[in-house]
Amino acid sequence: MRFLSLVALAAVLAVPASAQATFGLKAGLNTSNFVGDDANQSEALLGFVGGLTAQFPVTPLVSIQAEALYSQKGESYYDVDDDYTLDTRIGYLEVPVSLRLGIPTNSALDVGVSLGGYLGVPLSAKVEADDFAPNDVLDDIFADDVEAATDYGVLAGIDVGSGPFYVDARYSRGLTDVTEFDPVFGSNLDRKNQVVSLTLGYRFGGGGYSRY
Repeated sequence: MRFLSLVALAAVLAVPASAQATFGLKAGLNTSNFVGDDANQSEALLGFVGGLTAQFPVTPLVSIQAEALYSQKGESYYDVDDDYTLDTRIGYLEVPVSLRLGIPTNSALDVGVSLGGYLGVPLSAKVEADDFAPNDVLDDIFADDVEAATDYGVLAGIDVGSGPFYVDARYSRGLTDVTEFDPVFGSNLDRKNQVVSLTLGYRFGGGGYSRY
């Protein structure tokens, strides 16, 4: 409900500034893992993130950011006792919406911080085993699919740009459990996404990039 309210607010505020909207593309890497009571031994997993961006100015320093991204999240789980690794990979269609505050620096740089939320619809989900010794108990376990849940959460980030190019660093934290069913660990798991993203972007159109 809070996410939907944020989207509605963004739409209302963006209407009068739509003529000055700036659009773009971005791509980079996610470093993700799971957090929660059932996320013990969850280690970092690398994944791709990228897609379309839009920025709608409200004032010279304040704007609404909306994106449509493909975002790979998950974890690398290492079992110390049995010496094997399980990689859980989930691909989402993700829609982040955030409020961006520009930080005045100089005419050559465009710096901003952002705070908002996101909604992620799962497109794919699987578990991959590395260094796994097959046995009778686990022979068929990977025939079952991971049932990923819709993901939503909060985000905070900072971006630094010059001209049409910029670099964006972002932290996001899920507020809902990642899976409805996991073929290895079962159901009702307290595991939520935690992601650090680093992307490179290119902006075009609208009223420009540096507005101070």
